[in-house]
Amino acid sequence: MKDIKKMIIIGYCIAMVAAAIYVPWKIDFHTETLSIALNRGYSFFFSPPIPAATIEYGKILLEFIAITGLAGVLYVVSDKLTDK
Repeated sequence: MKDIKKMIIIGYCIAMVAAAIYVPWKIDFHTETLSIALNRGYSFFFSPPIPAATIEYGKILLEFIAITGLAGVLYVVSDKLTDK
């Protein structure tokens, strides 16, 4: 395996671990007629901004899909980028 492909795989693994450890948080408020989700930003998954905050799994899924897509494209075109 070429060095560029190894670097893409290592970068992919690092990005996936970072996305899984540093997560987005939200706070859900519910009443009889209204339901609101407030974004509280990103932080380490063991330290929520407030105890009532929950992890926003939809954003994490989108991050995983984006990272995988970008790494896949880079892996496929890496041979064309290095050939001159």
